[in-house]
Amino acid sequence: MVGNIVFHGWQLRSLPRTPTELPGHNAYLVKARYDVDFDPEVPGPRWAEAGFSFDTEDLVVAAALPASAAGHEPARTYVLTHDLDFALPDADGPDGPDSRGGGLARVPLPALTPDITVFGVGGRTCRWRHRAVGGGEVRLGSHVCWFVLLVPTGCDEVRVTARAGYDLTEEDAMGMRPDAGTDGFTVRLPVSETSEPSPSLSPGSASRPAPEGSTQTRMGFGVDVVGYSDRGAPGREALQIRLDRLVREVLGDIGCDLATLEHQRSGDGMNIVLPLDTDITRALPGLVNAMGSRLREDNACHDDRMRIRMACDVGTFKEGANGYVGEAVLSFCRLLDSPPLRNALKDREEAELGLLISQFLYQQVLAPRYPGLNAEEFTPVTAVVKHFQAEAWLYTSPCAGGTG
Repeated sequence: MVGNIVFHGWQLRSLPRTPTELPGHNAYLVKARYDVDFDPEVPGPRWAEAGFSFDTEDLVVAAALPASAAGHEPARTYVLTHDLDFALPDADGPDGPDSRGGGLARVPLPALTPDITVFGVGGRTCRWRHRAVGGGEVRLGSHVCWFVLLVPTGCDEVRVTARAGYDLTEEDAMGMRPDAGTDGFTVRLPVSETSEPSPSLSPGSASRPAPEGSTQTRMGFGVDVVGYSDRGAPGREALQIRLDRLVREVLGDIGCDLATLEHQRSGDGMNIVLPLDTDITRALPGLVNAMGSRLREDNACHDDRMRIRMACDVGTFKEGANGYVGEAVLSFCRLLDSPPLRNALKDREEAELGLLISQFLYQQVLAPRYPGLNAEEFTPVTAVVKHFQAEAWLYTSPCAGGTG
């Protein structure tokens, strides 16, 4: 085999209804990834295609990113408008980012290389064609795509067929013919919101609005920068910018947007509470591995090495008059400040990321062997801070996210 195109898992969330939505349909935002992977000794393909088709009657792909790329384009963040279209934040018009709360979601898209064209929008398919330009080759590696699905109301799952193909020159193919493969799978749809979000929720939140004043059970996490106060003012300012970007990228990797989530900032740190309908068996591995890989990428670009403490837990959550109340934020903040986590990073100067997860998360995610994290790499500790005491599980990594 000289190469293949590999599809990775979907990230899917429901969207609130909009005035322009087709009657009798619910809207969903989908993020998907695929890799164009070829033998290092073989030139890349002249063209490659990847995409999805759907068996559900009356299903519509309403919009897709990337729409096209005829030249090199920088990384950008788009807004999903109330008209269910993707627009740049500085786009003019009645549904720009300054109208009706700035759209339904913010969608990050990495830098693009030409030539990319999307097909199928408005029907039941969407596929992206990559073409080599100027005698070059299609860019290898990971690609990300976003699209909006309009699914008939009452439909709780859709059958998806993933399709891919590519073409090489006869010389590069070495007498072999590429096979345009397919793979089928079924996607369960989250419960869709039936109305515009409550004013108490940020636009684009994937959570079902809760009754005003209600207490919910939510997953959350806190992060802070090791040795922040040891820097001078310019260094601290630079770290704040890097931390903000790091957290946004990590959340984007698990399908969330910081702007739509409840969060608190503290200069050298941040507390974030995830949506009510978060699947913790996917969110925890996704957060840890994304934090590690994104942190490693950030440090590769800066001389000032940033090291991160991180703590995660699940518990009760409610907005109070002067902040958040409930056990979730209190618990992961205490874990974040606990001696086992602080000492672990003091003892291991090579470690970039130190993590504590609660006993509950360990029992619910790692002990049952859900994929993404290796339970053997976590060590049991007792976290004691002030009047708080809890059993927790510690992980540190010099590669920051190299868990299998």
